[in-house]
Amino acid sequence: MCGVLKRARAQGFLTRRLGRGVHLCDADAALLMLTLAPPADPRTEPRDTYLLSGTVTGGMPSELTRTLLSLVEDIGFTPLETSELRAGMPLLSNLTTRLDGVALVIVGHLMTDLVVQAEKALELGASAITVLCKDYPYQLRRRVSAHLRSSGVTVAPISVEAMRSHLSTVDHPTVVIDDGGYVLPSLLTEAPHLLSSVRGVVEQTMSGIYRLEPFSSLPVPVFSVAESRMKGTIESYWVADTAVRAVRDLIPDEPLEGRPALVIGFGNVGERLASVLRSLRMRVAVHDLDVLRRLSASEQGYTTSGDLSVLLRDHGPLLIFGTTGRGSLHDEHFGLLPPGAHLASVSSRDVEFDLPALAGQARRVDDLAVVGTRYHLRQGPVTVLADGFPVNFHHRESMSNRHSDLTMSALLVGASALAQPGHDFTPGHNVARSNAVLASSGLAEAFYSLGVPAPTVPSSRRPPARSRR
Repeated sequence: MCGVLKRARAQGFLTRRLGRGVHLCDADAALLMLTLAPPADPRTEPRDTYLLSGTVTGGMPSELTRTLLSLVEDIGFTPLETSELRAGMPLLSNLTTRLDGVALVIVGHLMTDLVVQAEKALELGASAITVLCKDYPYQLRRRVSAHLRSSGVTVAPISVEAMRSHLSTVDHPTVVIDDGGYVLPSLLTEAPHLLSSVRGVVEQTMSGIYRLEPFSSLPVPVFSVAESRMKGTIESYWVADTAVRAVRDLIPDEPLEGRPALVIGFGNVGERLASVLRSLRMRVAVHDLDVLRRLSASEQGYTTSGDLSVLLRDHGPLLIFGTTGRGSLHDEHFGLLPPGAHLASVSSRDVEFDLPALAGQARRVDDLAVVGTRYHLRQGPVTVLADGFPVNFHHRESMSNRHSDLTMSALLVGASALAQPGHDFTPGHNVARSNAVLASSGLAEAFYSLGVPAPTVPSSRRPPARSRR
């Protein structure tokens, strides 16, 4: 409450106390009533929890409403909240590997697990941290950003200018923790002279690895968490599970049982995704350009074809998931999409579907707000969920912090390995060496001993309606 009132006064609002609450006023008009009170049922919340609620008066201009709401949204987390966040990530919280002598650039999602990771990196000796943030609509993105800034972390949109600013102001070499191949390709093409300050890159995603393919040689070592056995074996099912739950939330009135689904890309995530969809009693087809992956999918009982157009035409999928990290559907495919189809990306950025080409074929395009965008094609409407961005990040945390704990810890272990002046990593990809470091770190054993958190398999029945306030 004190933080909210301090920010309100700084922006020129007057405050008047009234009982257990406070009015924020503009001149003589009461605009917002803030109330701080214990929960009605203390058993539903952690001990010593108080709930901050706000009541906005009617008829207030929308711009002023946004200003008032931002007073709350831009407040960092309380000590109780950060304590709970750390408790939910025991591997990361107990990490002892050091980051002395280096600064970090972290390309990250503004989710709560990033708060724990950044604070832990500072505790482990990182001299400075710049977070280059992805502009996805995470539920708590503004609070995460505010908290990072209050911890001394620089937060900026992803850009070469932000990287240049970081590398020109820090006194130590930098290790980059990337999520999607943003930093190294950008520096190689636009500012190669800055690479002398980069000791190495830790890459989290396969889409980031793919973005490095056009470069014949890399001047710095890449620690590949993305290609590690640890990430591929453990994390993929949770990503798939979260993606399917997100789709069900976006189209809750659409029955899925017995309906056709198509998974494009049968890698680690695609294989798990097909399994989750099958558990919902959907009829699942799979396409992959790699014949061995198609063979694996066929042996598991999925409908397969090396010709994507055949599956679109003959299988008639209601749900189409793109998981390739390179692009799933292009101009030649959109005329074959069945009316009423829903497209969902489980990849980085909006690379899975050629949206400009889709818009070019559409007779009309409708903005469906949080749900996504509907394109009215010649054969009927097609909906791109979450506007083509990953559904598992859409207005939600991608997975629980307990699930992301292992990968977020592995990223800091990789950064620590590259931080050591005498490390034996060579320029370019170091897949085998990365696997060896992660295997010797003990992270998998510790994760197992804590009890692997079970994924939430979506129910085949529609969840009960929830009241909204």
